[in-house]
Amino acid sequence: MGFIQKSRTFGRYFYFVTIALRIFALSLIASNETIYIISRGVSYSWIGYLGTIGALTVMIFEFPTGIFADRYGHSISIFFSLVLTSIGTLLVIIFYGPLLFSIITIISSIGSTLYSGAGDAWAFSNDETIENNISKFYANSYMISGVAKIVGGLLGGILGDLNPDIPFLFSGILLMLSAFLFLLIDKIVYKNKKSTGKKETKNQNSFNWLKQDICATISIVFHNRKLLYLTISGGFYIFFTIAPFTYWQPFFFEKTNSTATLGGIWAIFISMGILGNYFSKSKHMWKIKPVSIFRNTILLSGSALLASSLTDNILFVSIFFFSAYHFFLGILGPTRYMLINQEISNERRASILSFISLSESLGGGLASLLFGYLVGIFKIQTILSMAFIPLIISYAFAHLIRFPVKDH
Repeated sequence: MGFIQKSRTFGRYFYFVTIALRIFALSLIASNETIYIISRGVSYSWIGYLGTIGALTVMIFEFPTGIFADRYGHSISIFFSLVLTSIGTLLVIIFYGPLLFSIITIISSIGSTLYSGAGDAWAFSNDETIENNISKFYANSYMISGVAKIVGGLLGGILGDLNPDIPFLFSGILLMLSAFLFLLIDKIVYKNKKSTGKKETKNQNSFNWLKQDICATISIVFHNRKLLYLTISGGFYIFFTIAPFTYWQPFFFEKTNSTATLGGIWAIFISMGILGNYFSKSKHMWKIKPVSIFRNTILLSGSALLASSLTDNILFVSIFFFSAYHFFLGILGPTRYMLINQEISNERRASILSFISLSESLGGGLASLLFGYLVGIFKIQTILSMAFIPLIISYAFAHLIRFPVKDH
C-alpha cells in the first residue's frame, strides 16, 4: 500500500512538472509570437485565418487522437504531442509567408490534439485520489502553469529583444527534451501498470471501433444535459476569447514598441490569472455554488475585456482591465473543468474531453475566421468590443445548467 500511495503521489507531481516544462517552453514564445509571425510575412488578417486552419485541424484530429490515447496509452499520446509541437516551433524560424505558416499551424495543432485529452487522463489514471478533490487539482494545475507562463514570458520577451529567433529555438529544443524525458520516466515508474484503454484484437476493423467510440461518446454528451450545456457554453466562450488571445500583442505593442515590455505585460496578466486560480480553490469562494461562480465569471470577464478596449487610449487603465479579465479567467477555468470532470468516468475521460475540445475548436475556428476578416475593416479595439456578443450567448447557456454538484 505504501508503494502504491508513493506511486500515486509521484504521478501527480510528475504530471505537474510535465505541465510546467511544457507551458514554460510554449510561454517563451507566447509573449511575442504574433509580432514575430507578422515579421515573417503574415498579415493581421492571416493571423486570424491561421487560427481557423488550426481549429479545422483540431476538429479533424481531436476526436480520433482522444480515442487513440484511451486505447493505446496516454503516455504515448503525450510523447508525440511534445515532439510535433517541438517541430512546429522550430519550423517558425525557417519558414516565411502564410502558406508555409499554414503547414506549421497544422503540425502544431495535431500536437495539441494529442495532448488535450491525454494529459489530464494520464494524471487521473495514475492517481485515483484526484477525483476526491477535482477542483483543488485543477486549481493547482492552473497555478503551476501560471508560474511557468510568467517565467517563460519574461525570459522570452528579454531574449526576443536580443534576437527574435532565440525564444523559438530554445522552446523547440526544450519541448523535444521534455518529450523523451516524460516517456523515459513514465516507462520506468509505470512499466507494470496496465493501460487504461482497451486493446483491440488484430482482426477487429479499426474503422468500426473508431466509429463506435465516436457515436458512444457523442451519445453520452448529448444525453447528459449538464455536459451538453457546459460544452456549448464553453464553445461560445472560446469564440469570445479568440479576439484577446489573437490580438492582445499588437494591441499593446502599438503603444510600447518593445517585446521585453510585452513580456512584462504578459507576466502581469498571468499573475492575475494565478490569483484567480488561488481564489477558485479558497474555502470562502466555495461557499458560493460552483455553477453560480461559473456563470458570473463569464459575465465579469467579458465586462473587464470590454472596459479594456474602451480605455485603450489610457495604457495603464487598459492594462488594469485586461488584467481583471485574466483574473476572472483564472477563476473560470478550474471551475468549469471541475464541473465537467465530475460527469466523466475514467474509461472515457480522454474521449469526452477531446469531444469538448472539439466543440471549443469549432468556436475558435469560426471566431478566427470572422475576426481575421473584420480586423481588415475595424481597429483591434473594436474587434475586442465585438467579442462581447458571443460571450452573452455563452452566459445564456450557462444559465440553463441546473444541477447540484458534489462537495469539494
